[in-house]
Amino acid sequence: YELAIQTACQHPACEGLSEAAHALKGSAENLGAYDLGICCAAMERAAHEGRVTPEAFQSWTLELQSTREALELHLREG
Repeated sequence: YELAIQTACQHPACEGLSEAAHALKGSAENLGAYDLGICCAAMERAAHEGRVTPEAFQSWTLELQSTREALELHLREG
């Protein structure tokens, strides 16, 4: 979903962004990554309203990276 969200944000209409954000939100919540889920929900709402900002995308990117790092650490430590 990450690539779909990045690609969608590069187009003014953000086509497909709300669907990709919604799908990633569900996956994140299933893994217990609730902060990422919250960011995805905000991105989904912003896409529906046509108001995705660079700041919202940056916030999502940072939370995704933080979640990825936490998951990788968890997998390494078992």
